[in-house]
Amino acid sequence: IAIMPGGGVRANNLRSLIAETGCTEFHMAPVKKRSSTLKNPDCPGAFLTTTHTDSEEITQAVQILKAL
Repeated sequence: IAIMPGGGVRANNLRSLIAETGCTEFHMAPVKKRSSTLKNPDCPGAFLTTTHTDSEEITQAVQILKAL
């Protein structure tokens, strides 16, 4: 069992988390939200958003962790 920092972990704050905690494993949800062309049925005139994996964020985080 590993206890990992998570919640708001992004590539841009990974180095400071490593320095401050000494952890080398992290829980991340690197996603981007995008506007959709689908209309929101609960809110007339509004569009739904979709969430997608942010591969650029993953690549940056992996590079930082590999450099440890």
